[in-house]
Amino acid sequence: MRVRACPVSDVFTAEDADVTLVLLGERLLTLGPVGALILERAANGASVEELTAACVEAFGDPGEGNAEQVVQAAVVELTENGLLEREPVGGDQ
Repeated sequence: MRVRACPVSDVFTAEDADVTLVLLGERLLTLGPVGALILERAANGASVEELTAACVEAFGDPGEGNAEQVVQAAVVELTENGLLEREPVGGDQ
C-alpha cells in the first residue's frame, strides 16, 4: 500500500520535536514523532515499507511488536484523521 500526505493548512513542530501540531482546515491535530515523520515522508507518496524503514532508521526497532505493524497502525490513524490518503494502484481510482 502506498499513501500520500493530504494538503494541510499549517504545521508546527516544537523545538524538542516531541510534538507536532497540524492544522487541517479548522481542526488542530497533535502528532508524536512517529506520526510527524510519516506525514513528512509521505509528502510525495511512500509505501508502508518505505515508511517503516524511515521510522526504524530514525527511532530504532520498537521494543514491543513489529515495526511494520506500528507504522501500519499509525498510517491507519493518520488516514482516518484526513492527513493521509491511499494512492491509487495501477488503474484504481
